[in-house]
Parts: sequence; structure tokens; C-alpha cells
Amino acid sequence: MSSNKRHVVDPRAEPFARLLAAPVSHREELGSKGPPRWCRFCERFAPEVTFKKEAHVLPSALGNRSLFSLEECDECNWRGSKLETDLAGFLSLARVTSMVPPGRGGPIKHKPWSGIDRWMEAMPNDRRLTVRVGAGGDDDGPVRVTLHRDGMRLSTLVPSYRPANVARALARMLLFVVPREELPALHHILQWVRGADLWRYPRYHVARMPGTLPAAGLTLHRPGPGMPSYCVNLYFGHVALSCFLPDASFEGPMLEFPASEPVDTYEYPADFVVRSEWVSVDVVPGGFVRASDEEIAVAAYYRWLEGGRRDGTALDDWLWSQEEVTRRKLVAGQAEFRRRSAEAPQEDG
Repeated sequence: MSSNKRHVVDPRAEPFARLLAAPVSHREELGSKGPPRWCRFCERFAPEVTFKKEAHVLPSALGNRSLFSLEECDECNWRGSKLETDLAGFLSLARVTSMVPPGRGGPIKHKPWSGIDRWMEAMPNDRRLTVRVGAGGDDDGPVRVTLHRDGMRLSTLVPSYRPANVARALARMLLFVVPREELPALHHILQWVRGADLWRYPRYHVARMPGTLPAAGLTLHRPGPGMPSYCVNLYFGHVALSCFLPDASFEGPMLEFPASEPVDTYEYPADFVVRSEWVSVDVVPGGFVRASDEEIAVAAYYRWLEGGRRDGTALDDWLWSQEEVTRRKLVAGQAEFRRRSAEAPQEDG
């Protein structure tokens, strides 16, 4: 596969597998218990290796309680958990805003800095998101809330993570699912996922989805028309991640995405650690009504009067009024949403 040739990605290409890992009691197990029991990652058999741990096809941190593999030994499972930690860190904001309960249930909390009272906490059972920005205000600290005319923007720092491990975690999902007879063609990917330093500049792509998927979804592609290589697509919350796996030369394909689908490319040296990265998502709370130009103009006019009718303050007055009117709309919308929820007829259990 030449690294100089550009390949056009067709988002309509048909995947060979679609998986949805929801936090439900239904359990699906991929693979076989043998005998003898076999690990598809290290290719060893029981009793040389043990199979006591649950092997999640998608990470438990993304709400997976339903998809498991019977073909990952405990040693490879331990290695894989390190990759999942980096992936979960990269998806910190999506984990909170998606309201998908983690594998063990309970709240989802994101606190970027220990000792600093700034955090986000989601209560999936109550569909409630609490954001603590602290006494310093919205413009200070690792968790921020910015109001704009369409609602609010939540921004936060994510924990340190290795982009190479995010790419490995995505590739590991494909290796769980691909038929056993195809694994020899992916032997180089197996070695890389297990830690071999083969891909000097791992690459994956991130797109922001217009809505929020309340589960973790996975689509997997083989090489073919519109797909230059094996491809993993992970959909979670408001984020879609894609990783196109390289051939044995580890010269990943140069890709061209449709202009209608803006994509950010993450490509770093294999040993690089991201230590300070901001991520954001726009949120429209229930009951919120967008502020009109007329409402903002009226508020800006009265602010101008109260400020002594000074010249040159029009832009500041408009921006302040836009945020203030939006704040009032948010408060009123939340109150109306709670009132309607309380008055809604309850379904019989």
C-alpha cells in the first residue's frame, strides 16, 4: 500500500459487522470455549494461559454489559485494559454527556485536576448533568461553561493519554470480531496491539456527530471499494472515531474524506503523550428557547443606558446581553421543563 496515493473514503461502504453494546442484561459471547481454549491475541492455549476474566469487546467504561469475547486470555486482557484506559480518557467528555451508565452502573464523574473543585457528574438514571465550575467563574479552571445563543458549550481538559493506545484500542475491537481465518493477514496488527513498536506514527480520525448516541456502536470494514484497508469505526456519545489499519509495511493509507463530513486527524509519534487537551460539546437543555435578535438588542440598549450612553460600547453591550438573555432563557427553560415533567402522566408499572 503506497503512502503517496490518496484514497477517497466512501462513508456508504457496507461494513462486514455492526455491533451495539448497550448497558442491558442481554449477553452475547463471541468465539469459542474450545476445547482447548485459545487466545486469538497471543495464540496460546489453556492451560498455558488462563481465562478467568471477562473480556469486553467494547470497553466497560463505555457502558458495555452485553458484548464479550471467549478468546482473550487473562494476560492479554490485562494488556488491553491499559489501552482502554487511554481510550476512556480521550472520551471523558463524551462519557459524561452521553449519559451511558458505565459497566458497573452508578454516576459518571469527570474531575480533571485533583484538589480543584471543578468537575462534571452525570446521573444516567435521573438524566441529570451537574457541572461545577467553582468560585473562579466560567472562564477559569479545567471545566468551563460558555453560553451562546443556541444553548451552552461545555469545555474541559481531558486526562493525559497516549494517542497510539487509542489507535490500538480501536484495532483491538476489530481483532475480537474478525473471523479466525482472517487473523493471519492481520498478524502484524496483532503484534502491534500487544505492544510491538511497529507503527511509528499511528493515525486515527475524529468526527463530531450532530446528535448524541446513548450507547457504544461499532462498524467494521474489510478492504474494498471506498475502503482502502481494514477500518474500525466507533460511535459513542457525540463522537465518531475511525482507524484505518495499515498493511505489514505500516505505511498507512493517505485518505481523502468527503467535504461534507469534517474530520480531525490525530497523528503523533508512537511514544507521544498528550498532557493538556481541551475538548468541547454544545448542549441544548430541555425547555430552552433560542434568544432572538430583538431580545438581545433591547437588553443591549438598556445596558447602554445604564452605562451612561458611552460611545464605542456597542459590541461589548451586545455580547454581554447575548449571554445574559441566554442565561435567563436557560433558567426559564429548565423550570418549564421540570414543571412539564412533574405534570406528565406516569406510566403504570
